[in-house]
Parts: sequence; structure tokens; C-alpha cells
Amino acid sequence: MTIESLTAVIDGAESASQTLSIYNYEGPTKAKDRVVSYFDPLSVTVRDGETIEGLPKNFALLREGDEFVAAAGVSELYDHITGNRWLDADEFERLDRPEILDSLDERTFTSYDRQRMTLASREIEHRAWREGRGELHAGFQRLSLFRTQQSVYDRLGDTGVDVHVYGEPDAETPSGLAEHAYSDEEVAQSWFVVYEAGESPTDGRAQSGESSEAHPCAMVAREQEDGTFTGCWTYDPEVVESTVAYLRDTYPPTTSAERDESAPESAGSR
Repeated sequence: MTIESLTAVIDGAESASQTLSIYNYEGPTKAKDRVVSYFDPLSVTVRDGETIEGLPKNFALLREGDEFVAAAGVSELYDHITGNRWLDADEFERLDRPEILDSLDERTFTSYDRQRMTLASREIEHRAWREGRGELHAGFQRLSLFRTQQSVYDRLGDTGVDVHVYGEPDAETPSGLAEHAYSDEEVAQSWFVVYEAGESPTDGRAQSGESSEAHPCAMVAREQEDGTFTGCWTYDPEVVESTVAYLRDTYPPTTSAERDESAPESAGSR
């Protein structure tokens, strides 16, 4: 599989048909509404349901067709979706993602704001941290925006993950990672986090300690005129591998001597 642009990754994504059923809900309306609003842009059908005995209370079940996929408590989903702990870099190593969210197939999304983009990015970054190997390619649009996430990426580097950072050259990045500094429209408009796990670990660095099976994943999005993002995420190994190959070929690592002298005006935050 060969791709010719990051937009091609988004255009080629297809959302699977999945349904989230919320059963016997008696909790706060605000929490349920927030969970429903999370799944709305992901082409996941959300339904209410009741069991015969009305138990257990306040749980959600994900199905693909008639097949069971995963389940979780609504409060657990709400705590994750609100993102407060996930956005805190100091909480990074203590986080657990609900299984029901790990079970979402390839998804397209629209109208993600920057907070939600950061939350989606954190999920992939945390997966790389758990694996403790491979390569993580992250597009920040502008290299100056990397500073707000540096503590997270320091932790990733400590596990043995090979970190690659992309963006317009409006700031220097710290040593210990691969810098890809380009004044390019695609780089400036794209927010992406792509994780390729690589070979199985042989030195015990994997954080999970359970399995050597690779778990590649990617999120690729493009900023719209209103400042929101449209894009996709995928767990397809072939798509992830092709995206990494495209980034390597199109935007090889740069050195400080090669960095453009121009410094685009910084705006926004990640």
C-alpha cells in the first residue's frame, strides 16, 4: 500500500458499523449526554436499553452488528472522555483507558477542537509508552507547540520509543529526538500521531509486561478554516506502516543547520 499525502489517509478511512447501547441508566443527565456527544462524530450509533431485571445499572455495551465487542460503566467512560487527567502530563504514567474505547475500529471524525485532539493524541502516546519500543511520529503544526507536551515525550523517550517531531521551524526542539522542521502547507495544517511498534522487545522494556504483540495505531487530521479538525484514526497495520513510510520519504530528519531561517508567527496551542 502506498499513500501520496496525509489527506489520502483521511480520505481512505472507512468507519465500521458499531452500536453503543446504554443500559439501565439512572445517573446524571450531564454525564450521559457527554458520553453520547463523544460518540456522535465517530459514526457510532448510540441507543438506550433496559435489561429484564434492570441490572446492572449505568453500563454501556459496544457491538459490531450482532457481535459483542466490549463493555464499560458509563461513569468510567465519562471520567475518561472529560479528559482532565489525560490532559495532565503528570498523570500520564498512571492512566488506564476503558476497554470499550480501545475496541473502536477505524474511525473518521469531524469538528474536533484542540482539547479533544489532545485527548485523542494522548491515547496513542500512552499506547507507545506501554509498548516501550518502536517509533512515534507526531505532527505539531509548529515546533513551538511541542513545548507544552515535552514532559510527556520525555517519558516516552525514557522507555526506548524513538520520537520524531514535525512542524514549521519556529522554535528549536530538545536533543534526544528526531526533528523534522519544514515550512510546508501540509505540515502546517496537519495534526498527526502515528505509532509503529516495530520488532518485539528483547530487553524487557515493554511497560505492559504481558504480550510482545505489536499494536500500531495512527491519528491523522487536518485543520479546517474554523479552527476545528477533521480526520481519522486507524489500527490497520498496513495503513500505519504506509503512513510512516510516507513521512520518512517526504520529510526526512533535519539538522539545525538545515532548518529554515523563517519563523512563522505562532498561534493557538496544543
